[in-house]
Amino acid sequence: MRKGEVASLQWGDIDFHSGKLVVRSEVSKNNKERRIPMASRVVEILKALQNGQDRSQVIFDRIGNRSNFYEGCYWELMRISSQLGIEG
Repeated sequence: MRKGEVASLQWGDIDFHSGKLVVRSEVSKNNKERRIPMASRVVEILKALQNGQDRSQVIFDRIGNRSNFYEGCYWELMRISSQLGIEG
């Protein structure tokens, strides 16, 4: 998935029953809807995060204490890389 597709995922795009997520055509680079299977662990994590949120709510509106999805991704990657001893 492209980062813009992940950033725009809404709870309504997740089909827990089939274990798939939908990349809506309006956010897809080629304007075509895609259905992507999720690993069982991903389904578990998303179920734990859901907490009855509205289907139109964006799933990853923030990461950590960062209000911007992309900035949050960057700083999480830097934090994890540092823990693993990876520089740069």
